[in-house]
Amino acid sequence: MPGRLRFDHQAGEPVAALDDTLFVSTDWAMVRFGRGGHGDRARPAGQLAAGGGSPACGQDVTFALGEVFAQTIPGTALRLRRHGTACVYDGERQPGGIHGLRLDLRRGTWAVSLRPQLELDGLANPVDVALAVGESEGSERILMTEQSRVWRYRR
Repeated sequence: MPGRLRFDHQAGEPVAALDDTLFVSTDWAMVRFGRGGHGDRARPAGQLAAGGGSPACGQDVTFALGEVFAQTIPGTALRLRRHGTACVYDGERQPGGIHGLRLDLRRGTWAVSLRPQLELDGLANPVDVALAVGESEGSERILMTEQSRVWRYRR
């Protein structure tokens, strides 16, 4: 299927090294900087594929954006949707942090929405986008287009 992330194991590669690898691909992202460093928000989304074992709902999920933001959502805060193939976090009513997170394990997709009132002033382009599910983790460096106070990325 075009645009889908695929993983092919090559003979002779050490399988143990692949067990904790999560292949992360960012399809699109938007970062909006508020005035005076307040009210910053971000919304990235993409695809994921596990190198070894499959990620599962109920595992802790960590999302990081560059060097300026990282948050871990406990697996107990995720709810199952779509007949158990999607993990969803709706966020807490507090300023800053992850507002929403969705992992669709059947489709191999992810999306994160960061709540306003973040301070992303130190974010540097290109931007590292990292995702960890349980012990599996992966990241991708993306070059965003900067237009005034809005940065955009589309694969």
